[in-house]
Amino acid sequence: MSSADGDRATVQAGWSLVEAWRFEPSNYTLTAPEITDFKPITNARIECSLEDLISTVERNRDAFTSV
Repeated sequence: MSSADGDRATVQAGWSLVEAWRFEPSNYTLTAPEITDFKPITNARIECSLEDLISTVERNRDAFTSV
């Protein structure tokens, strides 16, 4: 994910050999340095408002923490 202007977000889908069980979405800063082999998928990028992205991530997080 990147945001050149602080308003729009670009999210790039891709692959890494970091196993899902080692990934901590609730504390991404712990896992992010381990992702050194990211390979983007061609034409698998979306752009949206940063506000929409944050809202979607929060709803997804809340769906799993309320179970």
